Amino acid sequence: MKFTDSIRSYCHSKGVVSPFLAIDQEGGYVNRLRTVCGPLPSAKRVSDRLNVETAYRLYSMQAIQMKALGFNMNLAPVVEVETKDNEKFLDGRSFGDKLKVRSYGTACVNAFENRGIATVIKHFPGNTNTDPHTGLPEIDVTPNELEEMLFPFVQIMKNNPVGVLMSHARTSIVDKDVPACLSTKWVDEILRGTYDYEGIVFSDDIFMAALTKLGYPPEVAAVRAIEVGVDCIM
Repeated sequence: MKFTDSIRSYCHSKGVVSPFLAIDQEGGYVNRLRTVCGPLPSAKRVSDRLNVETAYRLYSMQAIQMKALGFNMNLAPVVEVETKDNEKFLDGRSFGDKLKVRSYGTACVNAFENRGIATVIKHFPGNTNTDPHTGLPEIDVTPNELEEMLFPFVQIMKNNPVGVLMSHARTSIVDKDVPACLSTKWVDEILRGTYDYEGIVFSDDIFMAALTKLGYPPEVAAVRAIEVGVDCIM
């Protein structure tokens, strides 16, 4: 708390806008506050063990604790549908099938946002079992499969989460040569245009191998992402 308070005090003293103080608090092994806050199971465990109403209460309590520690943004939840093509990479970070992701993802977003913690749903439009930290995810889908994959994102965006975080994946039937976070088609035409999303668009970590191995070092990727409509570079 002293650290987060010091940031706000400094900004106030200088008359500048305080930054978002964000953290990945998904649950399970992506739980940055495990030694400070109450227990937070993985998304998969939540959807397997709790009903939606109880999940909402769980995430509400996490939001209260995060706010008390000085945070105001959670880079979560993951709202990708779990499939055989991404289950190893996601490893419990997804709520499950598209209906579970819609229901529990909505509960998670509403719980945090109603308690003053901004949420950032991720990773749009999705991933594969290739870890973007080490390689480039290639999503090979039919139009119908793509629609199923995007269903939770489209539904949850109706609840106006503060942010959407782009993945580094390339998709076979949409701008197939360009990672989503660097794609005008994905960011400007689909996310902003087709789905009318008006919140903050985040890139994923631009130091990941998914981009660098494809010829986009961070200084190039950052500029390209801004040019296609990304607001915040991670």
